[in-house]
Amino acid sequence: VMDNSDRIFNPDPDNSYYEQLYVYLLDTGFDLSRCKGILTIVSLLHDIGKPQDNKEEEFEHPIKKTLVKKRHPVLGVCSAIETLSGQSDFNDDEKRIIYNLIDEHDTPFSWFRQF
Repeated sequence: VMDNSDRIFNPDPDNSYYEQLYVYLLDTGFDLSRCKGILTIVSLLHDIGKPQDNKEEEFEHPIKKTLVKKRHPVLGVCSAIETLSGQSDFNDDEKRIIYNLIDEHDTPFSWFRQF
């Protein structure tokens, strides 16, 4: 995952996919260094919950406060909240983006196409 993130921000002109992602990010006007920082922490934490994944158990989602299956994306959100609490590298909006990206990283793309 980290390699893919690096490829986005250091595109190879011979690979049009990463070049197009980079151009898209430039067009959005996002601060690319902040975007890279967000994607870096997401790539490090997105699967951290896999060892504790248990689809038979339910627990309260740390943000939505609803009962959910104990799946690794939600456990990753718990770890991210714990890891990022009390630090100032990311502001509250950036932390919300991080938590949402981790939470939704295992959602099939086809689910998003319906919107």
